Amino acid sequence: GHLSKEDQMLIIEALALAGTKKITFAGGEPTLCPWLHELITLAKNLGMTTMIVTNGSQLTKEYLEPLVGILDWCTLSIDSLNAETNRMAGRVKRGNLEGTAPDEAHYLQLIDLIKSHGIKYKLNTVVHAYNHEEDLSRFVLETKPERWKVFQALPITGQNDEHINDFLVSDEQFEAFLERHKQCPQLVPENNAAM
Repeated sequence: GHLSKEDQMLIIEALALAGTKKITFAGGEPTLCPWLHELITLAKNLGMTTMIVTNGSQLTKEYLEPLVGILDWCTLSIDSLNAETNRMAGRVKRGNLEGTAPDEAHYLQLIDLIKSHGIKYKLNTVVHAYNHEEDLSRFVLETKPERWKVFQALPITGQNDEHINDFLVSDEQFEAFLERHKQCPQLVPENNAAM
């Protein structure tokens, strides 16, 4: 169901001709695309600001080195700093028998890696039933993302009907999460009504 590499490149060229100034590659998980580097490079060569939104599972020094000077922004999707919370929410490395889930130390290493390659860092968090009582303030203030988008878990008919009820939070729970993090100047909230 995915477009071919050639069609994807044609779309980027058409966007550039139409005057597009910024392009974001998002998922699923965009780093699973075997030709993502080529798409980002094409967009950059056509004058666009480039960004990916990723869970970071594929980011390594070897992955990022060819993107130096080509990838402008990397937005990390981090919902929790707690490995057990991430495991319960399904954020485990696929194919890993132990179900390794990321924790704070893992994310700090990723952010250092991104910044050390001259790529600007943003943060996305989805507030859901497993993480809504957590406090990420210290982490956000320490890692200094340029922007922190905080979303309320959103039901989408036909896409996540089967499991979304396990993740939903009330408006009050979402607002309590925002209140707990009000000292973070980078925070940009998006509740379900805004989405």
